[in-house]
Amino acid sequence: MQEPLEPQERLDRIVRDIAANMVAEVCSLYVLRADSVLELYATEGLNPNAVHLAQLRLGEGLVGTIA
Repeated sequence: MQEPLEPQERLDRIVRDIAANMVAEVCSLYVLRADSVLELYATEGLNPNAVHLAQLRLGEGLVGTIA
């Protein structure tokens, strides 16, 4: 029986699977925090070192505008 994945491992797998199924080079998941900041939680195709460090405000950049 396989051990359950940690939350970060689950997010990484979900993003990787979405990118593969959509044949996309980049797929990222941002979470809207209580302070109205979008935080990068998982990515495929971007620098993985940016996870939990990259932040955007609502209305900032493409991601912030779409959110």
